[in-house]
Amino acid sequence: MKVFFSKEFLSAFLSKPSYISVADQFLDSLLNSYSEIEIIQEGTNTTEEFSKSELRLRYGISGDSRKFILSENIEKDLACTPENQLSLFFTAETIDKSLLKMANIIVFTISDYEEKIIQFKRDLSFGFILNSQKDWDKLKIANSSLVKNHLEKLTVLDPYIFADYYKSGKVENLERPFLFIINKIAEEESLRNLEVFTITEEFDNNRRSNISYARDIRAIIDFLDEILPAESSFKVIDNGKVNRSSKFDFHDRNIFSNLFILKVGIGFTEKYNDYTNSEVECYSIFDKWGHDLIRHRKRMVSKYLQTMRPQIYSR
Repeated sequence: MKVFFSKEFLSAFLSKPSYISVADQFLDSLLNSYSEIEIIQEGTNTTEEFSKSELRLRYGISGDSRKFILSENIEKDLACTPENQLSLFFTAETIDKSLLKMANIIVFTISDYEEKIIQFKRDLSFGFILNSQKDWDKLKIANSSLVKNHLEKLTVLDPYIFADYYKSGKVENLERPFLFIINKIAEEESLRNLEVFTITEEFDNNRRSNISYARDIRAIIDFLDEILPAESSFKVIDNGKVNRSSKFDFHDRNIFSNLFILKVGIGFTEKYNDYTNSEVECYSIFDKWGHDLIRHRKRMVSKYLQTMRPQIYSR
């Protein structure tokens, strides 16, 4: 993640005697303890300016995990960031209005950053107990303006999300359980990039064969192809027995993105027993714990794909 600061915003922030508000405490935490980030400060890119930067010195920003960069044209550098890399821009005023329309850039101004961060934390940092099926109605991530405008990729780490379909072979058991959850997380038009980890070989029921395996995968691909926008992309990653390894245990059920991570121990299904000791937890990039969890899951998935080279079906 990249974090850009204009001169005016930084001057106002650094001059505060203490950080009391929710938004200022988030910024203080981000600058002080977040890892795998780049801090870009507007300023002349010289050795002298670098060495005397108050921001860099106050927060000890250095090293590969916490890079510090000076930018002489901050909005130009912002516009050149890769589409799959999220950037936060804290500024007094946005001169280039096209930045406001870019999905990978979240713009905060001096006048609105407090309100925005409070709202984003309220939308994406929460938890509730699953006492009944109706409790799933508390999951309303799809309503968040942050998700609608800035969701880059959604990764579903729930190997059993298609379990009802594998067991029965009935198409209705493919569509209903999946959409029941996904539609609460993101509107279909917001799903620019979807990645789903699934297991196919676990569910024999005396009907497993190469033919039924191909049929199952084909049905899933056709289903996703039908519900997702034509310009979006998706991957179905088969974490079956052939690709399994004692090095990788995808036990916990997670759905994560560039903005948040959603955790449910029992899995993302509308069906479960009358009583369960499971709960729903969501953490956003505006919580250090959420940022760390997302980094961990991304690294694990990347390492798994590089090491095990599982079968991937995609559009």
